[in-house]
Amino acid sequence: MFKVSIIGGSAFSPRLEELSKDFLACHPNAILIVPTQRYASWWERKLLCDLNITSLTGKYVYDFTNFVRALLEKENISCNLIEVWKQELIVKSILLSEEGKLKLNQYQLQSPENLASHIVEIIRNLKQGGIEPDEFFYSIPSEKRGLREEVIHWVYRRYQEIMYQNSWYDVPGMFWTAEEVCKNKKPGLLSNVNAIFLEGFDDFTYSEMRLLKSFDGRVESLRIYLNYDPSPEKQDLYKLSYRALKNLEKIFSTEVRCLDSFTSENRIQFVAQNLYWRELPKRCSFDKGEIKIRFYSNRDTEIRETAREIKKLIIEKNISPFSIALIFRKLESVQKIIERVFEEFGIPYEIGFRRKFEDTIIGRFLWNWFTHLLDDKVFSILQIFHDPLWKLPPEVKIKISLILRSFGINLNHPIDVLEERLQKLPLDKEMLLGEEEDEEHIEETENIKKEDVDKFKVELEKWLNWRKIFTSTQSAKEFVEVTEQFVKEIWSYFSSGEIVLDKEKYGENKEGVGAFLKEIKVIPKFFADSNLGLETLIEIVLDMLRGIVVGTKINRGVFIGELPTIRNLKFD
Repeated sequence: MFKVSIIGGSAFSPRLEELSKDFLACHPNAILIVPTQRYASWWERKLLCDLNITSLTGKYVYDFTNFVRALLEKENISCNLIEVWKQELIVKSILLSEEGKLKLNQYQLQSPENLASHIVEIIRNLKQGGIEPDEFFYSIPSEKRGLREEVIHWVYRRYQEIMYQNSWYDVPGMFWTAEEVCKNKKPGLLSNVNAIFLEGFDDFTYSEMRLLKSFDGRVESLRIYLNYDPSPEKQDLYKLSYRALKNLEKIFSTEVRCLDSFTSENRIQFVAQNLYWRELPKRCSFDKGEIKIRFYSNRDTEIRETAREIKKLIIEKNISPFSIALIFRKLESVQKIIERVFEEFGIPYEIGFRRKFEDTIIGRFLWNWFTHLLDDKVFSILQIFHDPLWKLPPEVKIKISLILRSFGINLNHPIDVLEERLQKLPLDKEMLLGEEEDEEHIEETENIKKEDVDKFKVELEKWLNWRKIFTSTQSAKEFVEVTEQFVKEIWSYFSSGEIVLDKEKYGENKEGVGAFLKEIKVIPKFFADSNLGLETLIEIVLDMLRGIVVGTKINRGVFIGELPTIRNLKFD
């Protein structure tokens, strides 16, 4: 008989201890499912410690998405999970197709492709609720259906068709497929599993709950540990978890057991329980638990002093880097400073999320290239020429501003004016445009040699030639072919060894280029019947640069992230 237990408890309750004891009693015939990969890694380390062994034989801990992926792959169902940016690309292709234009013309929508991210979010919400396209549409009374409902219904239906034709999955789609597998038979992944545990969740989507219900008859017991505090004064904080508890109670017809929270035993626990509370807490009376508040004049000083203190903890107090976390409100604004300072101090660290391709050396270059491709100002050239991936001779690079100034060119001049003056004006200080009477200006000009200008002309011609090739493309297919050729040339120079990088940064650039060259091939396929302009194609490429992620998540040392990334984790 399928037995379901639902236990609610906060981080200050015996929830983890009870779960650990129950799981080990069922091991190795049990699987633990948690919300995130990082929390799964934490539990794997905890189990090794509790079992007093050095390695686990087999996989026993998963985050929910990877559990579903593993379940399907065990059934020989290949899970090609596509990212959100690619889902938006699919929706854009639907909106910009000939069928889409005919359907949307009557509504006189301006730039309908800009609705892609909004529609993807709606589709995701519908799929999480287990709602199919027709079910969504016909659940709305006909007199209340309007433009919005008709467009969403049509796009959602086409989106599902494209996903099915290509064997692609979004996350809710994987859960739907896993549910069907479990309804039809006992999956291979669960062949030796008697108990499934879930830990650390606040809520479940309807699609997730349906999958949990499909475990009935496939395992003997399902035990769900939710992050919930039953204290009456904290019900508003745990409103989401309370709703999940009630839904689970209804679906599985079982009682919920709640665990009381501990009282604070040290300063850190006291602050954790009282800091974000509507009323002023009583004064802390604990001596144990060290909390320090420091002020710094700027970010650089703050990070440098923090790194110095972390280094001291590692060396003098023998605290493992893996037991230290450094948390910021917004990591993006300080990430480069952190990387520079921590590498300078020799502190092993791990950034709490994978980098976007646009943040790598090649990604930044491509971002600048496509962002300024249609600009006709001199400024757009300098953005590229000063990049290390543009092979401009160093002796010319440092004189670019002088060369431009010598010919009376400023950053806002059109590029064709620059071309014209470089062709016609001799390198003669009496013929210079601009401030001839400025002695400093004339003295600077004397440092410019004719060969410097000639080299600059060569690079300018190269830039103009590439731009001409791009702007002359007549179709998405041609644009992709030119982009592939351009990226391969950039990669050839990057991988030649002239740019010295550590193994990790080289690897993430290689991974990013490989993913980009693979993904860009879908553009002609998606937009086969769409007459896309160059601006739209450039926007699609920029979306790819933003969407592709690189780098493998490896626990290397001090964890650096934002507050949500340390949810459920513990540090010294």
